[in-house]
Order: sequence, then C-alpha cells, then structure tokens
Amino acid sequence: MTWEREFFHLAGSWLACRNAALDYPEPLPDGSTYCPYGLMVGELAVQSEMHLVLREAGMLPAQRLGRCASQLYFNVAP
Repeated sequence: MTWEREFFHLAGSWLACRNAALDYPEPLPDGSTYCPYGLMVGELAVQSEMHLVLREAGMLPAQRLGRCASQLYFNVAP
C-alpha cells in the first residue's frame, strides 16, 4: 500500500473518531453512548500512526527541507 493511501485511510478513521467525539452526548441507535475519553485516546493513537506513516515516507517538513537543501548543495557548480 502506498503511503498516500495509508495516510488517507487513517485520516478517515481520525475523522470518524472526531465526529463521534463532537456528537458523544447523542445516544447510539442501541441506546448506549460513546466514552469521550476512549474517543480522545483513539484520536491520539490515529494521529501518532499518521505521523509515523509520514516519517516512514520521508514527507515530514524537516525531511523535505533537508532533501531540498541537499539538492541545492550538491547541484551547485564549484
């Protein structure tokens, strides 16, 4: 799976957790309610996984800046 597909799959999970957290006072169809603390932990877990996917793909801002700087440094004629 490419990193983009994995990232956006995780983003969908994060949005589902976020929407559930915003609407948690609303009861579920079976009459139960969401646990707000569990939803927050779920959001944090998905966010950290998204960060790891970006880091493994080399797409964090510092990594991209480093690539641009090295290209400029090594492509300069002496």
